[in-house]
Amino acid sequence: MEKRKKIMILGAGRGQIGLIKAARRLGYHTIATSIAGDYPGFKLADEICIADIASPEEVYKAAAEQNVDGIATACMDVGLKALSYSCQQLGLTGLSQQAAQISNDKRIMKEFFLRHDVSTARFWKLSCEEDFQQAMQELSLPLIVKATDLGGSRGIYVCRSKEEVLKNYHKTMAATAKDYCIIEEFLEGYEFGAQACVYHGEVLFILPTGNHVYMTNTNVPVGHYVPLYEEDRVLSQIYEQAEKVIRACGFDNCAVNMDMILHNGRVYVLEATGRAGSNCLPELISIYFGIDFYETIVQIAMGVTPDKLSYSQNSASSAGIGKMIISRKAGVIKKIINNSQPDEQIYDISFFKQKGDSIAKFMSSKDCVGQIVVKGKALGDCEEKLDQIMENLKIELEDGDAC
Repeated sequence: MEKRKKIMILGAGRGQIGLIKAARRLGYHTIATSIAGDYPGFKLADEICIADIASPEEVYKAAAEQNVDGIATACMDVGLKALSYSCQQLGLTGLSQQAAQISNDKRIMKEFFLRHDVSTARFWKLSCEEDFQQAMQELSLPLIVKATDLGGSRGIYVCRSKEEVLKNYHKTMAATAKDYCIIEEFLEGYEFGAQACVYHGEVLFILPTGNHVYMTNTNVPVGHYVPLYEEDRVLSQIYEQAEKVIRACGFDNCAVNMDMILHNGRVYVLEATGRAGSNCLPELISIYFGIDFYETIVQIAMGVTPDKLSYSQNSASSAGIGKMIISRKAGVIKKIINNSQPDEQIYDISFFKQKGDSIAKFMSSKDCVGQIVVKGKALGDCEEKLDQIMENLKIELEDGDAC
């Protein structure tokens, strides 16, 4: 019997579940790699590897010992440096170390944007209160304070006064591992995104996606939808800026996730990273094109050329909505009631928490209770189905409240 090729999946949390399942469907031996913990990916993979995926040397050592044929991750940035370093050392297919560094540091990312004429907000690096005084002379309120190394909307605060900027600067510095953060002009407008995929320098697709957001310290995406209906002049800007981002950051052999905003008729890029977006975005890409996008990510990692012809709009289900299940209260789950029956429009209903689990009041994507993904011929069909599911869903807490 021919020996199965091995793929190392960096991370074992909910964001890697689709990736592990796809790799197994494609016949690969899966190695879920993470620090020790009760992660769902450990239960699904063929093998477990305990390693810190934030450590390039540790991951490289483990990948070399396992003699893997590919390394992949999705929906989070923490393993990108280790992935790129290990791929380079082992001669595997993956994004470059420069692209991984850009993905993990918003300051470096912004500098590359400006250097390559990507439309983005003005910003300033803050290392001390003296920097703050100078920045306040150069930038206009409102401002947003950002940790450059954290994901999931952590360490990010919208500020509408100098006092708020200074207070949140100290809060951000307490959360970041860096000795600096950035502040940038807060562009108010309509937020959305774009997903893309690049293999050996060829852009397989660029797909504009809509956002559902929830306001905490800043706007946090709690879901997405496709397609994004916008005027042609806006869509042309999205494609133009997405192409610039891909070339500026050197994204290649990877998925690309971009956050954008329409401000005063102009598209600005907020952030970009060299991996698939989270919160249902891989599922929505799959629905829109009628493929399995997790399988594409696996194929790229294994050096297998994806079928570009697959990336044309799927006529059967060309619209989709993904929504995270969140709680506005903290507590312990007493009961989850889901009375929805399976049908062709329901792509996925998953719960990340179960009876007896503690849940937090929603502040960032790590606080999600579950997700719902629906599909249809038009967004109206999807919205109607989503409303039906939400009506049939109830999560009770032990204190008697519903979340």
